[in-house]
Amino acid sequence: MWLLPNLTPSIVKRLDRLEFMRVSDLANANEPSFKDAVVKLSTGCTGSIVSRSGIVLTNHHCISNALQQIGKASPALTNDGFYAATLADEVHVEGMTVALPLAMLDITSLVRDGVSPNASTEEQQAQIGKNIARILDTATQHEGVEAYVAPQFAENRYTLISQRIFRDVRLVLAPPANIGKFGGDTDNWRYPSQTGDFAFLRIYANANNEPADFSPQNQPYKPTQFLSISPNGYQEEDLALIVGYPAVTQRYATAEEIVFDRDFIRKAQIEVWGALIPIWDSIAAKNPSFASFIYPTREITANYLKYYSMQRDAINADSLLQQREAFTNAFRTWYSHSPSLEKKYSSALHSIHDGISAARNAQYQATLLREALRWGMPITQLAARFSLLDSALKANDKESIAAFKRQLNEASLDPLYTPSGMRSDSISTGAMLGLCLAKLPRRDWPTAFTSVISSDNVALSLGKAYAKSFFASKDRLLNFLNNPTLKKLKKDPIYQLASSMQQELNSLQQRLSHAQSLLRSGHQRYLEGLLEQYSDSVIYPDADGSLRISYGRVRSITAPDGTRANFYSTLADMERKSRSGAREYQMNPSLKHLYDNRAFSGFQLDDGQMPVNFITTNDIIGGNSGSPVINGMGDLIGLAFDGNGDGILGLYAFNRDNARSICVDIRFILLYTKIQRNLRI
Repeated sequence: MWLLPNLTPSIVKRLDRLEFMRVSDLANANEPSFKDAVVKLSTGCTGSIVSRSGIVLTNHHCISNALQQIGKASPALTNDGFYAATLADEVHVEGMTVALPLAMLDITSLVRDGVSPNASTEEQQAQIGKNIARILDTATQHEGVEAYVAPQFAENRYTLISQRIFRDVRLVLAPPANIGKFGGDTDNWRYPSQTGDFAFLRIYANANNEPADFSPQNQPYKPTQFLSISPNGYQEEDLALIVGYPAVTQRYATAEEIVFDRDFIRKAQIEVWGALIPIWDSIAAKNPSFASFIYPTREITANYLKYYSMQRDAINADSLLQQREAFTNAFRTWYSHSPSLEKKYSSALHSIHDGISAARNAQYQATLLREALRWGMPITQLAARFSLLDSALKANDKESIAAFKRQLNEASLDPLYTPSGMRSDSISTGAMLGLCLAKLPRRDWPTAFTSVISSDNVALSLGKAYAKSFFASKDRLLNFLNNPTLKKLKKDPIYQLASSMQQELNSLQQRLSHAQSLLRSGHQRYLEGLLEQYSDSVIYPDADGSLRISYGRVRSITAPDGTRANFYSTLADMERKSRSGAREYQMNPSLKHLYDNRAFSGFQLDDGQMPVNFITTNDIIGGNSGSPVINGMGDLIGLAFDGNGDGILGLYAFNRDNARSICVDIRFILLYTKIQRNLRI
């Protein structure tokens, strides 16, 4: 996952030897090249501009919220897909933005200017903050340009990233769910798959081709760069370049940090999501409108539940921890040979250890409470927002009271207060309270866990709380907002529950503050040491949502049991899976018709098969969803959307032997767009 400014001449030469025809263009992150067609979506995904008229290709799962938003009047849209036959039919996606890259500059020396090594940590951070503010003020003087400073290598390096943000983004095409989500949860993190995980958006701009708010007068954006599409396919061992915005990696985490993540953060998340998904599914099975409402949330949580569960199992079975122990032991050996290095770096790993020791239990408790409130207690989470109104009422701040009431409009409450939404809230809130009561030490229970909720009968006590709370009814809530009083708010049992959970979270955060400071300073010093230890080598910073490239090859994979999976899957494979009758393997009727009639002339392989997915040895992670897969000629051959289970440890390490990027073949996408004959790309 190479950061563009880190593409040293040696890396460029290596790629040039591999016959990437245009990779040298990427060496200067601030000169025009095809990288400028690779954009970042506000959904956290990657997209690529593939036409002169601003069409953006990304993943179907990256526009789930857009489908839900557009489909409020028609819940079936999430299943049936969307297709705009004309420009006038394209629908604005409220809140979605697309960021086009402008520049990436190493500004470490500017950020650290005037920072004294003898100053306190607080003084150093204050000076760094002033320097960053000055840099950003200069970088954002042009209309439509946003910039941020990305701290890398644990704040030992800094990169200035500037981009143009386009705010008028419209949905053009999303295939039906039985194409875009074929295989569902079963095939998530699994190959062979046959998932048509793609969608088209379009960027719109004003008359000057500049970013603008949504307006019917806006026109399709005319990009300076767009990717050429190659329908010629690939062969095994062909070169592949993936460009995108990977979100997070922890490639320099110690073994102790990895275990801390697994046992005190991921464990709590797995417990929360594992309890919630069956509740949602049972209600959704009986209520299509609730199924549409919960679809994006369920998709996100199910994805992460499977990811973290598989990751936990892989950490337990893999040699990753032993490898990291060996790596940190090599670090100790390196600095121990020099008194000056030992003085400088010997405290780093001790600080990490001390921070983790102090954080363990409080981190688990905080994660459990926060995730339960966020995902499984929607009405209580809504009540937690009323702490702002609480403060405004105390201060008799009429302006803030009015502002709060404007933000909490009736339309924003509608999804919560449907019969199925309320039923889901009641069941999931009860489940979350039961989980927290069982897992948290009694001494750390929020006060409302005894004053409002009874551990002997959670459901009964919660039902009584709802009966007395104005949060249990939209009409009662709106009546309260018409004439809010501090006394009535404080007396509400659901507000008491929300407030006490938030107070306990604040208390836990205070307990964690010192531990996190030790962890942060220890990791920063450790990374500073690694940069010095490996100063003669080229290493890349952890993923942080900035533009990266990864190179690899199209390659089959052999499982530990000796089973070989081919480097591509086909429509015939999809049809075979559909015979199982499983809901997640229901084949789209249009595709079944094409398959039965072999109506894919011009896109098929030499043997007449129609490719759907393929795999490469590229290094990708979350955030790379929607990344273009580019061949040695610089042309688009596919779209990354997933990784295989054997590469599940990619957060911490990359193993080219086992890990595979799973991609949608561009020929399958072209076949589908041919069905929608009027699509104007």
